[in-house]
Amino acid sequence: MPYDGALEHLFSIQATGFCKTYNQFLGVRACFGVAMGGLYGNIAATALEDIPFEARGIVSGMLQQGYAFGYLLAVVFARGLVNTTSHGWRPLFWFGFVGVSFHSVRF
Repeated sequence: MPYDGALEHLFSIQATGFCKTYNQFLGVRACFGVAMGGLYGNIAATALEDIPFEARGIVSGMLQQGYAFGYLLAVVFARGLVNTTSHGWRPLFWFGFVGVSFHSVRF
């Protein structure tokens, strides 16, 4: 069951880069939101469950800072990709798909 959610997550990241209309974009991002919302809580709880009790606070903080680091990476890649390609904003989602799929295959 979690694997199905991960596949939906991967599909929605890749499909976002191929959207032609705003309605398609909203639909795909809504699917992404459902997949992310369903996976993140379970994944975070499972990860923290396996950590020693004394380290759970620091590891929980590191999980939360992942969002800020992700936004920082998005800005860096947006500056490097958006104005340098003819595809506009789409390469950001294609690049995100490559990174997430590599990480999924690795683990």
